[in-house]
Amino acid sequence: MSYETVLSVQRAKALGSKPGFVTYAQVNAELHPSLIDPDKIAAVVEQNERAGVRVIEQPPEKGTA
Repeated sequence: MSYETVLSVQRAKALGSKPGFVTYAQVNAELHPSLIDPDKIAAVVEQNERAGVRVIEQPPEKGTA
């Protein structure tokens, strides 16, 4: 895994650590420009999910999380 991928995973994991999830939009915002490749994005998502941070489309409505 590249250095940029590791940093992206760490930043996205930090965003999702308290609520237990991070949105795809947040993951995309944290990605290094060299990680636009769909396989690299999938690797970032997979690493976050392995760390216990779900990657979801939209945050749940308040009171349902």
